[in-house]
Amino acid sequence: MKSLRVVALVLGPTLGLSMSTDLFAGMGSTAFGPPLEFTVNTTEDTVDPNPGDGIAGAGGQVSLRAAVMESNAYACPGPVVIRAPGSGT
Repeated sequence: MKSLRVVALVLGPTLGLSMSTDLFAGMGSTAFGPPLEFTVNTTEDTVDPNPGDGIAGAGGQVSLRAAVMESNAYACPGPVVIRAPGSGT
C-alpha cells in the first residue's frame, strides 16, 4: 500500500501572492506526527548536501531546491510544509 504525503508550499508576497494562511495551524500531532517544516531563507539555488537527515540545506542556508530535496528523501509519511517568506515589497 502506498503512503500519502501532503506537501504544502507557502509562498510570501515577494512571489506575487498575498497568502498568509498557515495550512497546518492547530493541526498539532496527527496520526503521522507533526508536519515536517522547512523555511526557505535564500534565493540561491543550492542543493541539500545530505538528503534524508531531516535538515534542509547547509550552514543555516535553506534554498527551495534543498527543502524539496529533503522533503522528498525524508522517511516521513506525514505532511510537509515548505515556507518561502517574502519581504512584502
